[in-house]
Amino acid sequence: MTRSERMWCLVYSGILVVLTTIPVWIGFGAEGDAWRFTGFVIGVEDGNSYIAKMLLGQGGAWLFRTPYTGMEQHGVLAFLPFLLLGKLASAPALHLQLAVLYHLFRIATIPLVVMATYRLAAVFLPGEGQRRWGTVLATAGGGLGWAMLLVSGSQSAASLPLEYISPESFGFLALYTLPHLALTRALMLIALTTYLQSNGRMRAGWEAGLILMISLLVQPLTALTCLAVIGAHQLLLFWRGRTAFSNDWNARWRPVLWRMLIPILPFLVYYIIAFSTDPFLKLWSAQNQLQSPPPGYYLLAFGLLLPFSIVGIVTAWCQRDPDASLLTAWILIFPLLAYFPYPVQRRLPEGVWVAFSILAIKGFADLLRRQRVFKLAMPFVVSISMISSGTLIMGGAAVASRPARPMFRTSADVAAYTWLADHAQPGDLVLASYATGNALPAWAGVRVLIGLGPESANLQALEPEVKAFYNGEWTEEEQASFVKLHDIGWIILGPEERDLGGKRTILPAEWQIEYDDDGYQIFRTGESP
Repeated sequence: MTRSERMWCLVYSGILVVLTTIPVWIGFGAEGDAWRFTGFVIGVEDGNSYIAKMLLGQGGAWLFRTPYTGMEQHGVLAFLPFLLLGKLASAPALHLQLAVLYHLFRIATIPLVVMATYRLAAVFLPGEGQRRWGTVLATAGGGLGWAMLLVSGSQSAASLPLEYISPESFGFLALYTLPHLALTRALMLIALTTYLQSNGRMRAGWEAGLILMISLLVQPLTALTCLAVIGAHQLLLFWRGRTAFSNDWNARWRPVLWRMLIPILPFLVYYIIAFSTDPFLKLWSAQNQLQSPPPGYYLLAFGLLLPFSIVGIVTAWCQRDPDASLLTAWILIFPLLAYFPYPVQRRLPEGVWVAFSILAIKGFADLLRRQRVFKLAMPFVVSISMISSGTLIMGGAAVASRPARPMFRTSADVAAYTWLADHAQPGDLVLASYATGNALPAWAGVRVLIGLGPESANLQALEPEVKAFYNGEWTEEEQASFVKLHDIGWIILGPEERDLGGKRTILPAEWQIEYDDDGYQIFRTGESP
């Protein structure tokens, strides 16, 4: 990369930083005596869980044990960036510090993703202008999924287009909200670029392997996707010409691939053993369902760039460039990854939009031939591609300007959570509604019985029981038995618990009211230390 290329990447990264941070600034600016901002304008439920993970690290944890279940856990090497970031915070104003650290982490990943994307684009695109357009498409572009909202008018989770819910299929959503996924995207692209430019150098193999090892510690599935793409690339090279492949394999690929695998294998073995033997991790994996949508959703999402990408594939194929075959292999393996029989199959096509974007620019340039036409036409295509990203920013700014749950918590909520943080022991189990249970661990170092879909063990069975506990269906004896069974130390009775449908709020007399203020009551059950 030349100096001008690096400077462009930094300037463009700065623009992305400002645009993605505007809704957050608005949210903090909208705080007042009545409301406190959670730090998130989209994906608040997951956002609360990331702050809770940071709070675990602040409390001294090095292994991840979710606070969203009462089930016993051994701990696992996961969510390491959040645990480490938490260690930078200290009382008072912990939640504010953690929210700011989260967004600083997000901001720091943006130039890393932009640089990594540009470097990979430079392997395939000859001109700086083409590389820039490819980088913009890959990091801020989207498809035509927004048209679904215009046609159907529905905004239910099941009908939302991929650009709004799938950071794996596109790039902008991760830069907007999910820094750990943005970080693994950057590491994956750096590893692929290093692999392509290795030229048989053993050092390059070690470098790519160490990069993927770090990626495993952040998000293991991204490293597996990267290995799948490299494997597909090798198979495609073998299919195109066995003699040429045999010569390249011994001189160029074999020394690199073996050394790339060595740093990764110990961690792969660790995760396989951990998730196949630990009872909680097995249950977590079973509950963590993230299925890919029907093929029509992907066709609409990628349809804007698909014709140009096909032209780029044909051009790369005719050139018989072994490096150019990587993007073709990536797109060919995409359907297998998207519909692989795995609970979180939607995570597996990580980064495929980068391949579509680079090939689309290559195809667009090859199709039109004339540079002037290319310069005039590309802004129009990119503008259409950025509609989804623009609506995400505008939607985030709109909700940030009007304080309401779940993006904000009331002062009464925060006062009750803070009191519990000061009086409960770390790790005490608290009974609360799902909504309260999701927010509480982000403000207090306690556990809750339910509060986060995949991490709350036996959620489907427990959620109706929690509702029955609060809405008056159970007798005092049944309530007491439930508390003893799960070793619950504290019970919250607040607005979201009363919203579960019942009018009865009387709890057994032996449970002492420790906190009673502004619509909240907190009971100590005697099960807590």
